[in-house]
Amino acid sequence: MNGHKQYPNQDFHNHVHLHSNTRSNNLLGVAATVIGIIACLFAWIPFIGILTIPIACIGILLAFIGFILALATRMSIISAICGLLTCLVAFAIGYANVNVSDAIINGPDKTNESSETESEEDTFASAPENQHAMRTVMPSMDLGEDADGEVEDEKTAAQKEKQTTTKGKTEKEAEEMFAEGMTKVLLAAAMGASEEDDDEEDDDEKEETKSQTSTHIRLDQKVELENVVFTIKKMEWKEEIKPSKPDSFYSYRKDIEDEIYIVFYATFKNMSGDSVRFTEIPAQLTFNKKFKYNCIVCSDGNDLEVNTSTKPLKNEQILFYASVPNEIADIWQNAELKFGMNNDLAWKMINKLDEVDSVFQLAIQNNQAQ
Repeated sequence: MNGHKQYPNQDFHNHVHLHSNTRSNNLLGVAATVIGIIACLFAWIPFIGILTIPIACIGILLAFIGFILALATRMSIISAICGLLTCLVAFAIGYANVNVSDAIINGPDKTNESSETESEEDTFASAPENQHAMRTVMPSMDLGEDADGEVEDEKTAAQKEKQTTTKGKTEKEAEEMFAEGMTKVLLAAAMGASEEDDDEEDDDEKEETKSQTSTHIRLDQKVELENVVFTIKKMEWKEEIKPSKPDSFYSYRKDIEDEIYIVFYATFKNMSGDSVRFTEIPAQLTFNKKFKYNCIVCSDGNDLEVNTSTKPLKNEQILFYASVPNEIADIWQNAELKFGMNNDLAWKMINKLDEVDSVFQLAIQNNQAQ
């Protein structure tokens, strides 16, 4: 803008607070996800997979704590949900592995007992045939150790054959049990994920149907609500922003090359019973109904603070400001400041205007525009 003081381009710092829609990483959720993935890799292995059960329990605990922290802070909730699901799957696989391992260990003993019983029954059932065969052979050969050895060899061979067949059936049954257990686990995990998706869709629908009020206000108009009273006093163009009552040491907003600040001065009073942060109000500035800029909100006093807590019944001087190109100051015909608040003043987790209960719009016309 012609006639404005220009300074070299410097970094924009000193407590500048930019609102962001992103959430910080949930380290507990990430740790639970990694534990769940590692446990799933080893849970399929017989005997070794049993060891993954306590590991999966640790991951479930971490994921649960991460989920609680995500609800109370700005941490990501996705990693906590992924960690919980992977650990539950690993736990289920490990539990199924216990049954399979038990079947493999105890199967041969039961098989030997059943095979011995069956062999005894077959021996008794075939006794008449053996006696007939022995009578037939007796005339042509001596009764002695040769006949007894042949009978014992036949019995031993029959028992070994039956044991081999039964062992094969046991291993096959164990494999079928393991496959059936894995199928049930995967189906349960898929159903759980589907239910969570349905819950998220229901929450999204509730948020979309949430009613929102819009109120038009004027400069120097006192607005009284249940939990807050505020007034937007004036608007000014500034090359740099300094606190109204600077202390010996203070922060300020430096002049930016080819840009200029537009500042709205306001007073807010906390009428609720708890301390609130008016500096976290989401705000947006629009020029000529076209050019949009996000506003930064800070407290004004001895310093420019972007993270100030206001106690109940206390007044706070608030600044809404944005850095815009110099050309905007030359061509603007109208400006609209839009900001939002929840009825209970709880907007710590809100960064968008369409997520608040009430939106306030302040429109200003440039009377000097040609």
